[in-house]
Amino acid sequence: MVLFTDKHINNIFYKYYVFSLNKFLPNKLTFLQTSIHFLNMDFKRLNNMTGKDAVLNRRIISIFINDYENFLHLFSELPNSNDLTELNFLIHKNSPSFMIFELESILAGYTALVEKKIKGEEITKDNTELQHLIDDTKLKIQSLKNFLAQLN
Repeated sequence: MVLFTDKHINNIFYKYYVFSLNKFLPNKLTFLQTSIHFLNMDFKRLNNMTGKDAVLNRRIISIFINDYENFLHLFSELPNSNDLTELNFLIHKNSPSFMIFELESILAGYTALVEKKIKGEEITKDNTELQHLIDDTKLKIQSLKNFLAQLN
């Protein structure tokens, strides 16, 4: 008799869900995959760093969420921004925090957009790459907030 943990069941559900959607929504698949993954984050790096200390985790997450929301606001203004050195500095300054919370893919996405803008490519508010990145960012922030709520 095989017993399945919640992680096994989530994994099976994820594979079935993504496979079935692949037929109907191939252009939305990447977003769905990342969405499902980040709803189930367990923040191993943070817990390894803090020894799963709930008080310390709460403080670190609260500080990060405040900084991250400011970061998101500044990057949502990327199409209108001319001061790309400030955005590059923000990426550099926040990179250790992004690593703690396993958000390197988000950081890489913002870095790529800033590099495109530096090279002279026009990035508009309705740019699909920018919108996807902002939506993904909001989803991950919500995941952090959910984790924070579990600590209380």
